[in-house]
Amino acid sequence: MSLNKILTIVSIVVAGLLAVVFAADLALGVPFQRAALVLDIAVLIACALILWQGAETYFEMKR
Repeated sequence: MSLNKILTIVSIVVAGLLAVVFAADLALGVPFQRAALVLDIAVLIACALILWQGAETYFEMKR
């Protein structure tokens, strides 16, 4: 497995974990007690974009 694929997979995993953490904060108030609603939404949008870009890159490298 090449370094490019490994870094792409790592970025997808990290973005996914961040999305879960900030979605939990947005929905349940855990772990940040909904300190900044706008920040939660902005991070979720950024994570979604990174997940999309990572998936596109991974599937393009597979070809």
